[in-house]
Amino acid sequence: MTPGAHLSGVLGVLATLTRALWFLAFAVLAGATAWAWAFGAGASLDAGRAAAIDSTWRDAARRGWAWTCKATLLSLLVVVIAGVTAPNRSPIQAETLVGTAVLGLALALLRQPVRRLAERETAGGRAFTQDRWALTWLLVPVAVGAAMMAPTQSRAWEAVRAAIAGTHLGSAGVWLGTIGLFVVLVRGEGWRSLPLDTAGSRPFVRPVIEIAGRSAAVLVVSGIAAAAVSGDGLGRWTSDYATLLAAKALVLGVAVAIAWRQWVVVHGRTPSTRLVPAAVVEAVALLASAGIAAALIGVDPVPAASAAGTTAQAVAVACMTGAAPHACDASTIRAQVAAAPAAQLGTVLTALCTADPAKPNAYTYFTCLQSVGQALADKEAHAPAPALSDCSAYGNGWAEQSCAAGVFNGLLTSETAAGTSADTHASDPVWPCASVPDDVAAPCYLLAPTRVMWLNGGDVHAAFQTCDHLTAEWRDMCYQGTGREISTRAGYSPAGIAQGCSSAGALGPGPCLAGAARTLVFTHHADAAAALCAGARPSDRAACDSERQAAVATL
Repeated sequence: MTPGAHLSGVLGVLATLTRALWFLAFAVLAGATAWAWAFGAGASLDAGRAAAIDSTWRDAARRGWAWTCKATLLSLLVVVIAGVTAPNRSPIQAETLVGTAVLGLALALLRQPVRRLAERETAGGRAFTQDRWALTWLLVPVAVGAAMMAPTQSRAWEAVRAAIAGTHLGSAGVWLGTIGLFVVLVRGEGWRSLPLDTAGSRPFVRPVIEIAGRSAAVLVVSGIAAAAVSGDGLGRWTSDYATLLAAKALVLGVAVAIAWRQWVVVHGRTPSTRLVPAAVVEAVALLASAGIAAALIGVDPVPAASAAGTTAQAVAVACMTGAAPHACDASTIRAQVAAAPAAQLGTVLTALCTADPAKPNAYTYFTCLQSVGQALADKEAHAPAPALSDCSAYGNGWAEQSCAAGVFNGLLTSETAAGTSADTHASDPVWPCASVPDDVAAPCYLLAPTRVMWLNGGDVHAAFQTCDHLTAEWRDMCYQGTGREISTRAGYSPAGIAQGCSSAGALGPGPCLAGAARTLVFTHHADAAAALCAGARPSDRAACDSERQAAVATL
């Protein structure tokens, strides 16, 4: 198993190959262990067959241990290379270190019992039994250590996940190793040279099929448990992980069907003469499953979009519960949005800004949404249409408008930063409001006076005249936006704001005062907002107070 399973690029391919090689080596060792129990104490076989079987499993034990050690070192080499070439994304985790230690210690302790079993020519005896038990029990930490070396996202405790994964890995190794040794033996020239005796072969075939059948049952049960505790478990069927899992299950289904048929045959009265071809097909299916499993370990159960969403959620929490709730961490939000692939952007956006059910239109939520909109404007190269389309991920009219407000703010900021000489929309002072959908046009016209006053040099009266040329549907929003712009230019002074709003045109100062009062509340000038509304003429005072109180309620 390769520590730091989730690597990308060439290292990801190398990690998958080393995992596959490691499992094949482990399967040889596990199969030899199973054969040591099935045939090590002597079986009722003729001398020729017994000698061939004995030589096969002993040689497999020796080779399997050596190959497993080499594959483990090779996998660790991949991790070292990954750590050197990608220092900002270390593939080594705490579980990886523990798993490496457990696996290394178990392999070291296996050396002596494997050597003695490989060299001992006779079966039986106390020493043989002790070495066989040592080989069996030490395979447990080998499998568990390998499972810990490649940790995956899980809903269970790490110890539980490792135990399930170790059981799954161990049973798979026993099944593949047992069937693999069977195929190697019966297709070898030495075995074929022996007299064909179906009845004499039965004591050899039956233990192999029984071991394979039982390990297949354990593999299926542990595989279901492993899938259930990984990431979102069995509830997500649209990810790469689920696709590979389904492919692995399909291939294993073929192998299980063959194993079941073999079990029925060897326990029946009429032994089949086609057990060897069936075993070959079963071994091929198991090898294919092993290859898929090697790739499966390198894929996160939770898709990248969800992982990005989890990170974004943490950002949103820090943003919306900080000491200064009016100032979300715009730079972090911008980084999250910029890094999100197009296919995952919707998931990231909805995780970045989440509403409080008790205050769904809270100002902190609005500020977060606005920061997202500004980040979208940057990501989409200041083109309003794609960014506005991205805002629809929130699925709520108010939230979409708040996100759109950020988009427009980002566009206007880029325009003013470029200077009037670089303005390609000088003929349209309320750009881009006339070209956006009506459902998000309101925040655009609310922000339009910023651009209007930038173009006319801060002439408030001219700004109101521009608003008067709009359709009645958007004129009020333009007046409110002018009040917002006046409040900031007047240094949040109620007297200065009142003077500026007195220049209003057809709609009068009412909408201007309402927009200014809202801005004063949101900029922590609540007292100034109250004074502004209190000083307004009676016909405008109610609208001003209503907007002020609504703004206070969102804080």
